[in-house]
Amino acid sequence: MQYYSKLLGSIMLAGTVFGMLVFGCSSSRLVHMGSAVILALLLSVACGAWGFVFGDSDIATVVDWLCVWRFLLGIGVGAGNTSATVSVLEQTEKEGISENAQNWWSVLATNSLIDMGFVASMFVPFLLSCIFGGKHLNVVWGLSVGLSVIPTCLWCHPPKRDDAWEHVHIPYWLALKRYWKSLLGLSLACGLVIYSSMIMDIVTGGSSSLIIVFGCTLFINLFYILGSVLGAFLVDEHGPKNLMIVGLLMQAIVGLGIGAMHDAVANHIAAYAIAYGLFLGLAEFGPGNCICVLAAKTAPFAVREQFYGTACVIGKAGALIGIW
Repeated sequence: MQYYSKLLGSIMLAGTVFGMLVFGCSSSRLVHMGSAVILALLLSVACGAWGFVFGDSDIATVVDWLCVWRFLLGIGVGAGNTSATVSVLEQTEKEGISENAQNWWSVLATNSLIDMGFVASMFVPFLLSCIFGGKHLNVVWGLSVGLSVIPTCLWCHPPKRDDAWEHVHIPYWLALKRYWKSLLGLSLACGLVIYSSMIMDIVTGGSSSLIIVFGCTLFINLFYILGSVLGAFLVDEHGPKNLMIVGLLMQAIVGLGIGAMHDAVANHIAAYAIAYGLFLGLAEFGPGNCICVLAAKTAPFAVREQFYGTACVIGKAGALIGIW
């Protein structure tokens, strides 16, 4: 089962890397008008089909189908992540938005919304598990994944094509020579991954009840939103680079504290869950909020999306290697 868990975790990362390579690192200014609609449809189909992968089939068959749909889902996530994030950040630099609030809007429109998705992805199965009393797991599975189609269908209109960039020669090599140090640093930062399966096993007391597992995970995920929103109010005042450093230092202190007092805290599940939630919240407070802003706004406008996509690809590839 541990092998299947690693396989399912890595296959979506592989799809995400592929999507970022094709749509993020390419000359995205020349992407056709219908590409955004195609990505939205891909997410909808993958989410919907994923909800029907259950039944009386053997576990190997179920895992094979899960791998197929998770890979397609990863492609949509990776492609949308790079293009949508940079597009949102560019909107915050237009007229009508104060320079002292640009990063605030950037963080709320990207990382904070992603964190809300983490919470929603746990709240729905938790609520369904409570409704069905921990039984009828096939129904809980199908509804939990099938309902995720709704958000992907809320936005499916293509953006306007910008033909101004179609015949522009962009000196990518010159940009790489100028910004390779920043690209390397952000790429390494994007690869930081926290594996929580062992910690969640401690928090839940090794319980196999989905209500307990989903409930504890939902509680911990709430710290994501708390950290991201608090960081959003400070990012313009202190700057994304300084806030990222402060967040990393605070996270390191909390992490060292959890490690040093592991045996004592592990016996108090509530305290351990709060400490671990605080650890994850600080990750969003600093690096989670600021990496997106720095990666998307460090490079010149002409190569901004390629810069961000390359940093994400290298980071996700590192995370994929780290799983195995």
